[in-house]
Amino acid sequence: MPILIKTGPSIKMLRTRVYKSILQWSSRDVQFMLGSSSTTRHLNQTSNQKSSSIVQAENDGPVLLDFENSRPFRQQTMKQLMRSWTILKLCSHNFIVDNAEKFFLLGRRVVPSSLFQRIMASTFYGHFTAGSDAQSSKPTIHALHEAGIKTMLMIPIENVFEDAKEKEKAFADNFQSILGCVEMIAELEPRGFSQLKITSLEDIKLYKELNRHLIDFETDHKEPGDWDIGKVASLVKEKKFQELTFSDLSEADSKSFQTLLQRVDAICQAGQEKDIHVMIDAEQTYIQAALGYIILVMQAVYNQNKCSVFNTYQCYRKDTLDKVKADQALGERLSFKIAGKFVRGAYMIEERALAKKNGAEDPINQSYEKTGEMYHACVDYVLPKIKKKDAFFMFATHNEESVEYVTKQLTIHDIDIQEENYCFGQIYGMCDHVSFTLGRYGYRIFKSVPVGTIDDTLLYLTRRAMENKSVLWRTKKERLIILEELKQRGKGNR
Repeated sequence: MPILIKTGPSIKMLRTRVYKSILQWSSRDVQFMLGSSSTTRHLNQTSNQKSSSIVQAENDGPVLLDFENSRPFRQQTMKQLMRSWTILKLCSHNFIVDNAEKFFLLGRRVVPSSLFQRIMASTFYGHFTAGSDAQSSKPTIHALHEAGIKTMLMIPIENVFEDAKEKEKAFADNFQSILGCVEMIAELEPRGFSQLKITSLEDIKLYKELNRHLIDFETDHKEPGDWDIGKVASLVKEKKFQELTFSDLSEADSKSFQTLLQRVDAICQAGQEKDIHVMIDAEQTYIQAALGYIILVMQAVYNQNKCSVFNTYQCYRKDTLDKVKADQALGERLSFKIAGKFVRGAYMIEERALAKKNGAEDPINQSYEKTGEMYHACVDYVLPKIKKKDAFFMFATHNEESVEYVTKQLTIHDIDIQEENYCFGQIYGMCDHVSFTLGRYGYRIFKSVPVGTIDDTLLYLTRRAMENKSVLWRTKKERLIILEELKQRGKGNR
């Protein structure tokens, strides 16, 4: 009885506190936007300069982007605007992001299922995902298409095993889910991308063991004997997986590696048959050499005439440009085209801690600025190859300066903004003002969009939030643009 009496007031009190917090947060953002602070004046001056330069740019040829004044959110509903602002505000607090997984799991356990589903659909799940399946994802995909944005769909898979015996069944199920995703993309986004983590297909211990034998060859590809990429690719192409032998591996690991290559090959083959690009994500340094090796084998098989299989290069690493150059040299030697996605990277804290623990050299660039320089150096290296249609790269960045750098370099290299061998990429629900602006100006832009149920995407959402905490934390500008759009709606402008 006492518990029942206390429950009502507690909920009301909590709800009141939440509402008050939102109002206080909104007031701070509005004051920031409408006040006379030097920061606000700087934003306004920058916006005015960009507005005038756009007219000049259109007359001269190059297109300069205007992220502030082009009203990038004009196509969103009031409900979407309010939800976006609230979610971005919540995600700007480290405490919330750091404990998001705990909060979500606790909510799923203590809140009635139907209520929890509605809350998530109205908040984080609705903001960061397209839907639970192909049918429910269509409205989101259509709305993005209307804004000039294409989608890179993916099935979020985060393996958590209660029992070691569950692993093999989970890997087999993940394999089927990824194949199903390729089929779904062929229907919803023809000639689009299927994004995946191949660590969902085998035990992490295997990747670590492979990495141990391959890490010394990431920047020269002089893999010896059984590891020779050309020889392995020839056997994979002929589907002779049982003939793949690796004397450095145990018999069990050799068989597991055969199974892994067979699964990745089936996914890449399905992608090529459906004219879908297979985008394989990068992960931590302690397994990345293994991932890169597998991708290069598949590129040697499937990228002979066009770019079907894509790598991911993390520009926060000091050796990224050297890796790209080594992969390009290998492609020239084996007559295949390299393809990839450039990102800044998402595992910096983990990578540095691990290097310190092992007494190894820090593999990460010493500053954010150095990472930006690496990103731009990689852009400069691949653009001439894109111009000659010898490569295909996605420039995946939430950084406005890098987006503008790429657009200017496209103009310098005389690459049409609708050229099919390049595109931009961003995560759905993050830096949407950049995506909408790119779409409005006619650039090729893809949003990485997870598709799955709330339960399936829960761990994915929280872990991506952690990995992209630096992006989520720097959302003040996007929130201000959303508030400006709300202000325009209040004046009756749509």
